[in-house]
Amino acid sequence: MQCRHETEEALLNNRVRTLIGNQSVTEFARVLGLNHESVRRYIRRKTSPPAVFLLRIAERMEVDGTWLLTGISGDDRMNLRNVHTGLLIEEINRRSEVFLEIVRKMNPDKAMDISRSALVCAALDQQASVTNAVQQNNNLDAHEKTRAG
Repeated sequence: MQCRHETEEALLNNRVRTLIGNQSVTEFARVLGLNHESVRRYIRRKTSPPAVFLLRIAERMEVDGTWLLTGISGDDRMNLRNVHTGLLIEEINRRSEVFLEIVRKMNPDKAMDISRSALVCAALDQQASVTNAVQQNNNLDAHEKTRAG
């Protein structure tokens, strides 16, 4: 049974092989400016590639370093953000419907008091969730700009 590290290393190796394509390992190593025997050892998974090897691949082959390491491209990261935001909105809507169903079954005066309190709490919770999501997006954007710059 493979551990997670071995699986991730195999996937990384597959992405490197994809970049090599039809060219020889010797030609690929020449493009990278690395010793072909070292590259051959990495490809055969005799040794783990150092960070400089992966950085050089990303730079010389003009690929996203995050894709090389994780298999997730910039578009995929944006899609993940959109999915997260969509799920957050769905959960807020679901909770609102449950709350409204409970309020409908209450005494009108008591329901009004609870509704006011709940609206304040919901607004604060929603503001905190949105603030957190915006901060996460800003952190990702800052990281991507740092890598691009």
